[in-house]
Amino acid sequence: MTKNKLEITEDELLSDDGIFAVKYNDIYDNAEKCSYCGCAIMPGETALRLYANGDVIHKQCWQEYADEYTDSFGKEFVCDDGIREDF
Repeated sequence: MTKNKLEITEDELLSDDGIFAVKYNDIYDNAEKCSYCGCAIMPGETALRLYANGDVIHKQCWQEYADEYTDSFGKEFVCDDGIREDF
């Protein structure tokens, strides 16, 4: 199976040594709830504990969570093209 660029990037970010999250491999006792969707994280489901704020979410909730909380992970900016016309 060939992965596209976004899937490869997601795998890198969510890997055990990724910058945003670590795969949470512990067995849950249904007491933990997803910080994004509010549903219980059932035993055997893949979850992530985010380094940025400690939230625990379902892995499948990551894309929507990241879109909604982008500001908590970094600051948005526009790259300068490097062309100066002030001389």
